[in-house]
Amino acid sequence: MKKERKLDFHYKKKLCVLLIIFLFLLALLPALFFRRKQPEGEYITVKEVQVLAQLLQQVTENGKTKEWKEAADKVRELSLGWEDGNLTYEKFEEWKRSFKDLEGIELNFENHYSSSFYLLKEDWYLFFDQICEQLDPEKLIQTEEILILGDSAQVRDREGRPIGQGQLLSHKGIWENHLPFSQELVQRKGIYLTYDNTLWGLKQTSKPAELKNVWIIESLDEVVYFYQNYEVTSLPIDWEASGREQVADLTFMEGRLKAVKEKTERISGEVLKLSEKEIEIKGKGIYPFSEEVQFYRLYDSLETVGRNLVRIGYSFVDFVVEDGEIQAGLLVRDEQMETIRVLLKTSDFDGYYHKEVEMVSDVELTLTYGEKSLILPAKEPFSLNADSEYFKEGRIFIEPGALTGRTCFPSISRSVKEQGYHGSFELEKREEGILIINKVLLEEYLYAVVPSEMPASYPMEALKAQAICARTYAYDKMLNSSLSSLGAHLDDSSTFQVYNNIQENTNTTRAVKETRGLLLYNQGELAKTYYYSTSGGFGTNDAIWNREGNSQLPYLQAREMTEEEAKFTERELMEEESFREFVDDIHPSHFEAKEAWYRWTYEHDHIDYLWENLKKRQESYPNSVLISTDGTNFTMGELPDEMALKDIQVKKRGAGGTVEELLFVGEKMQVLVQKELHVRAVLTDGESRVVLQDGKTYACRNLLPSAFYYLILQKEEGRITSLKLKGGGFGHGVGMSQNGAGNLADRGRTYEDILTFYYAGCQVRKP
Repeated sequence: MKKERKLDFHYKKKLCVLLIIFLFLLALLPALFFRRKQPEGEYITVKEVQVLAQLLQQVTENGKTKEWKEAADKVRELSLGWEDGNLTYEKFEEWKRSFKDLEGIELNFENHYSSSFYLLKEDWYLFFDQICEQLDPEKLIQTEEILILGDSAQVRDREGRPIGQGQLLSHKGIWENHLPFSQELVQRKGIYLTYDNTLWGLKQTSKPAELKNVWIIESLDEVVYFYQNYEVTSLPIDWEASGREQVADLTFMEGRLKAVKEKTERISGEVLKLSEKEIEIKGKGIYPFSEEVQFYRLYDSLETVGRNLVRIGYSFVDFVVEDGEIQAGLLVRDEQMETIRVLLKTSDFDGYYHKEVEMVSDVELTLTYGEKSLILPAKEPFSLNADSEYFKEGRIFIEPGALTGRTCFPSISRSVKEQGYHGSFELEKREEGILIINKVLLEEYLYAVVPSEMPASYPMEALKAQAICARTYAYDKMLNSSLSSLGAHLDDSSTFQVYNNIQENTNTTRAVKETRGLLLYNQGELAKTYYYSTSGGFGTNDAIWNREGNSQLPYLQAREMTEEEAKFTERELMEEESFREFVDDIHPSHFEAKEAWYRWTYEHDHIDYLWENLKKRQESYPNSVLISTDGTNFTMGELPDEMALKDIQVKKRGAGGTVEELLFVGEKMQVLVQKELHVRAVLTDGESRVVLQDGKTYACRNLLPSAFYYLILQKEEGRITSLKLKGGGFGHGVGMSQNGAGNLADRGRTYEDILTFYYAGCQVRKP
């Protein structure tokens, strides 16, 4: 019996041991058969993490909380102590603990890793992007797709110098590189983290990559191309090139240039119209620009330029075409331009679009439409409207049979009846009506501008100064047209220069001829030759037009209009008391002290119109008519239908005393009007007349004569009842005063003396 019990005990003991072994093996099964595996893919390296830690340090330098800066410093110090290689999940955990105070971090990969596993780059950036959302609320760190073209070994500037060590050229320009590798990035497109024009992180690479419309310089042993004003040498490929100097698309794959697609179709012709989206070329039609269009200047020195260097009215450019789109423009020359394109406005300079065009010429005209033409006999009127069959072929061209011919447009009303225009004409039909472009020699254009801008009775030296100003202004518009989408350099109104409103005169034509080709320059650049009628004894500078309120052209100076020692400074006249003292007096030393416009007054006994003027001005220029309820913070906002005015104040004067800001004070609101044009417009009632210092009156319908004035108000029971202004001068006050130029010429000054007085430091010369 004892023996049986003993056997039973040993049997149970063995069973227990077997059970324990079985349970132990059972516990090992998940580890044996379901063990975590190292995730496969691209891993983040310790060096990359060290760079990103440095990035966080920089971004948090001016961070909103001290804790963020401390966390960034801690992870930077932490990562610097790690050995090179791939980042392990254990080290990642150390990083994560440093940002324990950040909220809302969501990670969906933590169960995939053991402590010794390497962390995938995509998982790293999932974490890092969430950190940046909190540490970088201003989003200074950007994610951008960038194609790297080369480093200092492949890239040189136009002078042949390599770019700096550590720099990379991309399709978005030059970047500083903080990544621990550079050559591996060349000729690859990737998703990068950028900050302060520097590459800090590479999230992923994408392939292939394409660079469109580059200029191939050389394609024999290696491909050398020009892009963004840099010369790039690419690794050699197996490519049968047709020769050098071609526009082409480049395809990159795995860090090598894999394909070159040349674009050989080219067209050329006179540019008739140019906008951001398309171009019209005479005899070729209208072509849209491709999204990747490039422009290259081939003469003098190779340079990447903007489309603004394409000259309206000239054929200096070859255009590369593919799939009906302009891919590139090749500027082959830049000769002196002699022809200007003037947009003729409707009667009384009312608009651009004519309902009907009537014309008659003293010589035979040839009207060309499409491939057909029609002869218009001399002195026989001809008219057409938008429904004319001639527009079915597009633009209409009208050429005179003789260069000295003149064409009149009875459908256009000007000061001079039957005014005649030199040159040829183009008519374009649009939905709004017909555009008329007068294509005329620059010098002949000036024959009709100078008498329209300055009386022909003025002294010859003043007329010559005016001719040079007008020529410089026009030439600048030929180079930098704001009406290129309409096919013109400028129009014929006072918005630019008044053209052909007054009959040509022998004196003004002589002034143009004797200064032929002369322009005004400042340090090699065309000067901005602004001019106006009359000063009130002091001129101002170009700050009156700049949004920042700063002068950008040092040769346009605010100064007293005298050759004697100045008695007032521009700063003194910015003070209200000094300005009133200046205007209340006549200063005999001023060039224009005897001119009628030197001093003027303007008054009326009602102010009902003021609020309506403010509302209209705000509708058109909301950024210049601001409101405030506390008198300090002025913002854009809607004006009420009416408001009783308690006061009007000159809030700010510019250089020389011109009003820059005008404050209208109501019971519950204040309105601030800014800028020269607007402070001249809001105070006119359209009926009252300006009284000049010689007693004559002038109709002041839309604008005060100048912004050079002060206010005298009459009030009853705390409200304004009448308004009077005392001021001086006529015009904006920037650049040359025309009446001042006339008086200087009367004193024996030459046109060069006059121009150097009004445009300090400028020189007269030919292009």
